[in-house]
Amino acid sequence: VRPFCDIALKDVYCKWQKQLHLLKDSDFNFLESVLALRTVILETLLENETDDASKDSIKDILTKHLMQLSEVARTASNTQLPERAIFQIKQHIPARFGVALWQLEEAQVFWAKKEQSLALASLRQLIDKLTLEVEYDPSLAPMYAECLRLSGIWLAETCLENPGIIIQRYLEKAAEVAESHSSTNSEELKSARMKAFLSLARFSDAQYQ
Repeated sequence: VRPFCDIALKDVYCKWQKQLHLLKDSDFNFLESVLALRTVILETLLENETDDASKDSIKDILTKHLMQLSEVARTASNTQLPERAIFQIKQHIPARFGVALWQLEEAQVFWAKKEQSLALASLRQLIDKLTLEVEYDPSLAPMYAECLRLSGIWLAETCLENPGIIIQRYLEKAAEVAESHSSTNSEELKSARMKAFLSLARFSDAQYQ
């Protein structure tokens, strides 16, 4: 029964993703109510689940959902909901040495809240860990490239590093990471590669203006 329930939940989540894509241009207040309802549904499922494997499956989907909620709210210039979403994720995910996508989202929440030092420090920690881990787990390449790209952009905005260092250590490296793992060819890596090269081109072009 359990595997069937897990598959059914994943199927529902996929449908939610498709619906959210269709609703992406909707009023944020409407989107917020839809996402809040989904949060309640997932947390209720988690509270009532007794099987450990099923709990892990629900936690995984809940984490993805809360990350999406955070991103949608952040895009709408709302910082309270993302902060709450990251807090909820931390309640369900035990602290460990490894890296996770929600940590990248947390850094972006710090930045949205104008906490630049915290945002940059979070990215530095992620980059240090990813530099080691991506060699053993190529699936981390999109996240690694995005961390490098964002660091470069944020350092440029805060004028904390000179343009040459920003290009060499961050923007060019982000493009190199995305390109060197192109054999995996996942949608996440394609997106990371496109953003990395675009940011590098824009920043380089700005230096010649």
